[in-house]
Amino acid sequence: MSSEQPKIDIPAIIARSPWFCELPGAAQQQLSKSASLREMANNSQLWQPGESITDVFCILKGQVRLNITSALGHEFTVLDMGDEYWFSELALIDADKRYSNAQIVGDAILLAIPRAIVQQVGEQHPVMYKGLFTESSKRTARLFDLLGGMLFYPLKMRLAGRILELIRLHGEERPDGTYLNVKMSQNDFARLSMGSRQRINKIFREWNEQGIIQMRNDQYFIEDMDALEKEIDVSLL
Repeated sequence: MSSEQPKIDIPAIIARSPWFCELPGAAQQQLSKSASLREMANNSQLWQPGESITDVFCILKGQVRLNITSALGHEFTVLDMGDEYWFSELALIDADKRYSNAQIVGDAILLAIPRAIVQQVGEQHPVMYKGLFTESSKRTARLFDLLGGMLFYPLKMRLAGRILELIRLHGEERPDGTYLNVKMSQNDFARLSMGSRQRINKIFREWNEQGIIQMRNDQYFIEDMDALEKEIDVSLL
């Protein structure tokens, strides 16, 4: 990656953050002054299980994938995080140690703010925790939806649900339809939906034959969004 960092309007990014948007200008400025940019290479690790993290982050470029790994080496992708996604709020708990790993997908630029500064601002302006609580509650609700899908629904439905979530985060509308504007392998989809690569491959072949999803220039193209959404219709089970 280039050592020359692009010009980024850090104060504007902090001002529109769901965590910090209700803070007074002076507090936002304090966060901006303490923030730094980190360039990270594709497939590098932001943290690994057992590590303690001392910063909170916002993604400015690229993607961060949050994974959990079993003792047997099985890996499940909990979340793919993209543009201006704030994360690592558990770093605000001093004793926090991670039970996940955070993998960089594509060359990335992250905004990092030291935990101590965020804690200091929160002590001075408790309204900050209102934003944190609200956003964390929304994420927890989505996580319960995800876990419910993983536990109770068949693989094809789980895969369709994860693709629709990725489209929400990384979908790109073009004149001919919707593209998934992020690089994903079938192994990635297997980790996202807790299925084997072979079964994932079979489902994609079926969807291609049905005119639902196809590959165009190494990108997933959703040819029939309505049909994909029907794949998660529980009434059809």
